[in-house]
Amino acid sequence: MSDDTGKAYPLSPASIAQEMLDAGLTYGSEYSNEYFEQRTLVSINDPIFGLKVSAIGNQLIESGFYLSSRGMSGSGYRVVSARENRDVVLWKIAKSIRELSKASILGHSTDTSALTGEERRNHDHATLRAGHLAQVIRREARRKLPALAPKPPELPAD
Repeated sequence: MSDDTGKAYPLSPASIAQEMLDAGLTYGSEYSNEYFEQRTLVSINDPIFGLKVSAIGNQLIESGFYLSSRGMSGSGYRVVSARENRDVVLWKIAKSIRELSKASILGHSTDTSALTGEERRNHDHATLRAGHLAQVIRREARRKLPALAPKPPELPAD
């Protein structure tokens, strides 16, 4: 966090994530905004603060941990529980479908008259690909994800 001259420098997202893991990060661990401010050298009031924390969270995903500010009332971040990770996975699937659908709509709505033939073919291919991927993910999610739903509690036998 500082060099031989005493000048402070920010840690990389990978270094901060590794520090958290080395210190015993577990599901449910909580970290204050100040924790991240000290390590990134970015104030919570700076627009890039959230981007810095997000980059740290992206590093933690590789270890099975998801960093979230939900439920922290603006005071910091927590590592969601293993059970909550399922909800995060489902949320990310739904988000990917929405984003691919928007990409397809944008592509179909674009005026391609100013594009060359090659550019138009590339544009059309990307547009069709986005729409196709959205349909495939949506279909697979409908087909396979109901099996992931929690089972209702068993009723006692009479």
